[in-house]
Order: sequence, then structure tokens, then C-alpha cells
Amino acid sequence: MPFSSQNGESDAVLATAERLYADIIAEGNCNDSLTILERLMSDRRMRRVWKILYSRKHHNHKATDEFLRPAIVTSTVATQRKRQQADDLRKKGGETNRLKANLLEAEAVAEEALPRIEPDVSWSAQDQGAQRFLAKAFLLATDIKPFYASDLRSISERLQEIIDGLRKQSAALSSLGMEDEHDQLCQIVRTCEEQLLALKHPDDLDEEIIVTRDQGNVAERVYIHRLSRVTHSIFGSYLLNTLATVANVVFGGDKITAVMVREWLRKPSRSSQSNDCG
Repeated sequence: MPFSSQNGESDAVLATAERLYADIIAEGNCNDSLTILERLMSDRRMRRVWKILYSRKHHNHKATDEFLRPAIVTSTVATQRKRQQADDLRKKGGETNRLKANLLEAEAVAEEALPRIEPDVSWSAQDQGAQRFLAKAFLLATDIKPFYASDLRSISERLQEIIDGLRKQSAALSSLGMEDEHDQLCQIVRTCEEQLLALKHPDDLDEEIIVTRDQGNVAERVYIHRLSRVTHSIFGSYLLNTLATVANVVFGGDKITAVMVREWLRKPSRSSQSNDCG
């Protein structure tokens, strides 16, 4: 399906839409997935989205060459950001902040170990950011699986049982003079404790939104939460109005507002929030 620029889409965005369409056809997913992609590419409300993502700074009432929200599309910048966050947490002090910092550091190390993917130099960084945003807005909408608070509690309780058991085993090994084995188990316990801490602080989980079964708009909440992570990682802001607009387009409605998005995201930090005037 050849897409045309109906709502101010850039050539880069159109190219991504064509690729997504080809993937849908190749995989045989021609119903719901195609409907979602068509909405993202034809709904007139998306004009506001592309305008926000490509908006430039102004000087003396004239647009400059600098983007208002420059896209960050390299893994190097992402890992640097995680390490800076880890350093800030360590400076605050406290055991909880230390464990959170260790988790961020581990994530940075893991990301650095991933294979390097050369950027597509045929598109600018801002184009690549818009391409990634469209791709994620589409892909996240095709696979919405909520993670419930009751499941989280069950996992946390089981992990705590494992930690308690490992501590008893490590003490037994130490009493037998098996210090090397004792140290190995202690390291496993520390790793499990870090995972348990992450589960007890769901706002820090990267992939899942924690919901209760009596909450309404579960699919919309999950979608907004996950897309907000992507938006913030690319553009450095949650762009509340933009998230609301895209969610309304994806779900074919008009009830989601920036105020609702702000509430669903459980108060992101003030420095990261932006209504983006979209």
C-alpha cells in the first residue's frame, strides 16, 4: 500500500510506514494490525504529532535549525544517561539508592554488550527518532499484555522465599568451612535482592505497567505507559498531549486527555513532563 503525506508526514516516516505494511503482509496479519497502521497514517489528528516531533526552536520569532526536542537515537547516549542516573543515586546515599544505581549500571553494561547497529545515514537523527516513534506506536498497539499487581505480589513473595532459603544454605556452607561456596551463594542472594527491590518499585520497571484488575481502560493504560518510555528515551520528554493523541488514534476514540495520561503515568518527574502544546 503506497502511503502519501496526508498529515505532514516526512519522507522518513512514510518509508517506515511502507516497511511496516510490508511486514504485515508478509506475516499474514492483515486485519487488526493493518487497521492500526492505517489509522496512524490517515487520521488527521496525527498532523499535530508530526508537527510536535519536528518543531524547531525560535529566535527573534524565526525558526532556527535546532530542533526543540532533538531526537536521541544512539545507544551510546542512552548508556551515558543511565550511568549519570546511577551516579546521582549514589551521591544521594542510602541502601535503596545504591541498589537502584547498581541496576542502572548493570543495564548500561548489558546495552554496551549488544551488537552495534550502524545508523541509517540517509535520514537525519530527527527522522530516525520519528521513524522509531511510529514503529513503536504501531508495534506496541499490536501486543498489549497487562501485568497485574497480583502477579507482581506473587512473584515477589516467591523470590523472598528463595532468598531466605539461599541465606540458610549459605550459612550452612560457612559452618562447614566451605567459604568459596558460601561467597558464591551470597552473590546470588545479592542479585536476587536487587531483583526484589526492582519489583517493589514498579515505577522503575522498564517494560511493564502494574495495574489492578478493577482498573478501567487497562489496554489504554498499558499502551500509554509503554509508549511513554519510548517517547522519553527518544525525545527526552513524555509529551503528554502527543501520547493522548496517538492513543486516541490507535484505539479509535477521543476520550483520552493529557490530564488522564499524566495520572496514568503516576506523576513523572517535573523535569521530564511536558504538555507539548500538541
